[in-house]
Amino acid sequence: MDGRSEENINAKFVSDNQKFVSYCDFYDISTLAVDSQALDYIQKSSDKLDALITGYSEMGTLNREICSEFSNCECEAMGLGLVEK
Repeated sequence: MDGRSEENINAKFVSDNQKFVSYCDFYDISTLAVDSQALDYIQKSSDKLDALITGYSEMGTLNREICSEFSNCECEAMGLGLVEK
């Protein structure tokens, strides 16, 4: 495959894959700097990456619920002088 064809395939993948673009934005990586081996790995591992993203999202929700449940306890403990502010 010539360099031009590979560039076109990479550009199509990037334009069709918002998660990949978000990942690159988050880590300040240029989507143009990612090579075809990395794209191939991402495509083959997409189910695992989706499961990882879903897991982190679910944990975020769970963490918010736990914090919400304990915030009243913390406020009460501070009011009683049991913990430092």
